[in-house]
Order: sequence, then C-alpha cells, then structure tokens
Amino acid sequence: KEKDEGQITGKSQIKGEKWDEDGHGHGTHVAGTIAAIGNNERGVVGVSRNGELKLHIVKIFDNDGKWTWKSDLISAVESCVEAKATVINMSLGGGKYSK
Repeated sequence: KEKDEGQITGKSQIKGEKWDEDGHGHGTHVAGTIAAIGNNERGVVGVSRNGELKLHIVKIFDNDGKWTWKSDLISAVESCVEAKATVINMSLGGGKYSK
C-alpha cells in the first residue's frame, strides 16, 4: 500500500513490513544522505539544498536485509516511474565480498 507523507512517499513489497520501518538500517542511512539539507551546520549536504526534495521509497529487502525476488526489483522501478521519480537510487550490495 502506498503512503504519502508530503515530501516522502513509499511502498513496501514485503508482506507484514512497513516501508518506513528499516530493521536493517541501510535504507535509512542512504535516504538520509540523499535528502540531507544544505547549510544546516551538520557537515552533511545531500542533493536537497532547500528541503524540497521529494523521495519515493520502495522497500524490497526485509528487516534483516534479505533479498526478495528479481520481479520485486522490477516492480520497485515501475513504482518509482509511476511516482514521477527523476532519479532512482538502488543500494543492492550484499554481505559477501566480490572475487
């Protein structure tokens, strides 16, 4: 189900988990870095200089950071397009090291 909080909208593709609950912490970190407002005397500046950046968050990993289905990733991109996103960030890293 979509939820609208004004500047932040979201959708969870994980049954029983809300889009705005991040049990793993990574998504919250990334969204915070992107949306950090400039000139706030905190030392972090994202792409939101004036606080008017709109975020559409789609949760595709569960609260333990476990992967879902590839089709969920495609659906997440489609949801961002429907929300008129002009930039899509995907943090798709994993716990294993590359070789």
